[in-house]
Amino acid sequence: MQDYYRQCVKTMNPGDKSKEIIYLDPLFFNNQYQNCPRFVERENLFMCLVDKLIPKGAHILDFGCGSGYLSRKMAQKGYQVTGIDGSPDMIDYCNKESKQKVNQEIKFGLVRIPDDIQEFKVYKPFDAIIASSVFEYLDNLSVIMKWISGLLEEHGVIIVSMPNRSSFYRILQTISFLLIGKPNYLKYVKNMTTVASFKELVEKCGLIVSEYNYFGSSLTHSKFLNRSALKRFLNTMIVFTIKKRHGSNC
Repeated sequence: MQDYYRQCVKTMNPGDKSKEIIYLDPLFFNNQYQNCPRFVERENLFMCLVDKLIPKGAHILDFGCGSGYLSRKMAQKGYQVTGIDGSPDMIDYCNKESKQKVNQEIKFGLVRIPDDIQEFKVYKPFDAIIASSVFEYLDNLSVIMKWISGLLEEHGVIIVSMPNRSSFYRILQTISFLLIGKPNYLKYVKNMTTVASFKELVEKCGLIVSEYNYFGSSLTHSKFLNRSALKRFLNTMIVFTIKKRHGSNC
């Protein structure tokens, strides 16, 4: 499942474990959307939700845009897109790719979370915000959630995916990591969630989960099982649709 991590995780500042960070090669990461079924599934799910929930021409923030793949897909569909990420290499790659798409409304910027959030100013709130597999690597999710809520217009929507803490696969991975330190990528994962715990988080920020879906089946591809209550335990990811609670001041 995590081959792209094993190939791309590097230790920056060798010898200083406190400064060990994830480095993902932008081109390799971008190519996973063509080569890895899990990335393809993620793309299809996010784009389906974008098409369903966000009117064409809307201004979308791609929070943690990575290589900009989803940003470019949304721009191709006629959305105005701003992509931000904390990796200089990813943003350099995004800007190089966007230069080849002269007719798209898209721009990228380097924003390190949480260091730069106070300096990230917008003249007009975003109509929508997406965050694809970003929150699991961030500290202080309540602070981050309140911040992005403040970037969202009153009737906007946030689409977020996170690892499903209840899945059998995640549980087995966690046990393996505690026993033998594998898979390696878990040393960088700070958050997994359940539907109940995520709802509690967003409600404290003046938001509400309006919809959620499990995806990323790891143990079976049975359509029957994935339509049943067991999908809570069989799928490794959850995608949430979030809206502002009416009258919220966040």
